[in-house]
Amino acid sequence: MSASDDTLARAVELRERREPFALATVVACRPPTSAYPGAKAIIRPGGAFSGWVGGSCAQPLVLREALAALDDGRPRLLRISPDPPPAGESKEGVIDLAMTCQSQGALEIYVEPVLPRPELVVIGETPLAQALCRAGTLIGFSVVVSDPEATAERFPDADRIETDLEAAARRAGAGSYVVVATQGQYDEEALSAVLRSGAGYVGLVASSKRAASVLEYLKESGFSPGDLERLRSPAGLELGAVTPEEIALSIAAEILQVRRSIAHAGSRS
Repeated sequence: MSASDDTLARAVELRERREPFALATVVACRPPTSAYPGAKAIIRPGGAFSGWVGGSCAQPLVLREALAALDDGRPRLLRISPDPPPAGESKEGVIDLAMTCQSQGALEIYVEPVLPRPELVVIGETPLAQALCRAGTLIGFSVVVSDPEATAERFPDADRIETDLEAAARRAGAGSYVVVATQGQYDEEALSAVLRSGAGYVGLVASSKRAASVLEYLKESGFSPGDLERLRSPAGLELGAVTPEEIALSIAAEILQVRRSIAHAGSRS
């Protein structure tokens, strides 16, 4: 297996584990350079660099731009050359950088951020859960459906089916959005598992009366006020929704609102 094959195999592993990384690929070079067209490297958020796309002059530049790409989510073409860029030439997505090595070689390196899709975990096998699965897919989420009776036939849009509630809850991290849509079947059990996870968004589909009952149960079960403040119930924006599809749309809209507000706050900081 070639070095590039090793790098691509590593990229597949990271994608399957939903870990972000940037893939840098040499697309052109002007000798003398130590890199070659097709050479690849993986750069991870902490700065770990594996692979080869050039020596000590090129690598720090690629690392810097790869970390920037992971931050803003935008790919870029790096033109690393000892020659000054053509006067007045500016192309979107193209960054000209000075080659400081005395070899006078030049490189063009494409840097692509590979970011996992945000994850939506839908708990339940109700018509609303089915509608929410479809809505989540439409807004670009990776959808996991968790229910002992869930099947791929009933949830063809799901990226994964998880019949073990505890396993689904354990995998939910800060970037996960979890909606309990069991509609009274096992709300308390589901929320008890989810609130112990690090899920950033936790929503419950329930009437106000039912939600109050569930909250009381969770309080008596020892969950703190801080834990319960994470729970959004009823989940979704107030749109006057009635049908499962309309309610799913209102929840998807709220999730998208939360996600964009987090991204906006991050860009300002």
